[in-house]
Amino acid sequence: MVSHSAIAYRDDSAGAQIQSIAFDDDRWRGYVPIPLPWTATIRDGLPRGCVAVLLNRAHTFADLVLPVTAFEVAVLDAIDGSRTLTEIFRSTTSGDAGARLALDFVQRLWWYDQIVFDASRST
Repeated sequence: MVSHSAIAYRDDSAGAQIQSIAFDDDRWRGYVPIPLPWTATIRDGLPRGCVAVLLNRAHTFADLVLPVTAFEVAVLDAIDGSRTLTEIFRSTTSGDAGARLALDFVQRLWWYDQIVFDASRST
């Protein structure tokens, strides 16, 4: 690895509440995913089984692509920067299995730097 980016924050401010992103409890339900403007959706020359690949044009290396299925595109299209994950999943999935698949996809979007989260509404 030649380069790496990180986001750091201070946690020593008096009265400051630091909200880290985590998916191991129910706080994620209140997260608001915000799409990043430099994400490109590519629909040509795709691998079998995917309908698009996402590429973060801000990355130094262009090989960090995220293949997505039709189901995942529906979840991605519902991300508007104002609705919580709970609201998005209600409109795009049915049942616990669908919500789990959608949550796994949203985590991958975050890992691949395709979205950020506003966690201020999560409890």
